[in-house]
Parts: sequence; C-alpha cells; structure tokens
Amino acid sequence: MLVLCLIPIIFLFDEELYLLIIREDGVIEYLTASFLLFVSIKLFFLFLKIYKKYSVFNFGLLSYSLVLFFGFGEEIFWGQRIFGIQSPSFFSENNFQG
Repeated sequence: MLVLCLIPIIFLFDEELYLLIIREDGVIEYLTASFLLFVSIKLFFLFLKIYKKYSVFNFGLLSYSLVLFFGFGEEIFWGQRIFGIQSPSFFSENNFQG
C-alpha cells in the first residue's frame, strides 16, 4: 500500500521514472497480476482443504478465488501480448475501449 502512495510523489520528482513504472506491461502491472494469481491459488487451496463442510464461507472462498483469477487474466490480457497472440478481428473491430 505504501508503494501506491509513493507513485504520485515519484511523478513530482522524476516523471521519466514514473512513466517507466506505470507503463503497459510494466513492473506495477506484473506485480499486481502476480499478487492476484497468488491470492487466487491460496484461496482455492484453502477451499479444497475445508470444502467438505458445506457453508456460505466455502462458497465465498471459491467465489473470491475465481474472481481474483479472472482479475489476474484480465491484468495480463489472458497472455495475448506475452505470447504474441492477436485478438480475433470481430473483437478488434467491435472494441469500444479504444
């Protein structure tokens, strides 16, 4: 959390370093993706450890695990840029995000 608070301060003193830190496929993006994946896996293993006890808590663990894994996939664009895979033309033409 402290690191996120430092980013605006870095912008004030060294704009070049700031742009390097926040760039697409940069350090912050991969650290975020790694954190999301780690926590997703940790919650999933916790779910597997106690899944025999049916409860809302178990459903919550599994749900959070899946949501965090989805966040991980979105953060790395499901590996498209890592592996050099192009989006199908339908999605490229109908993408409203820019």
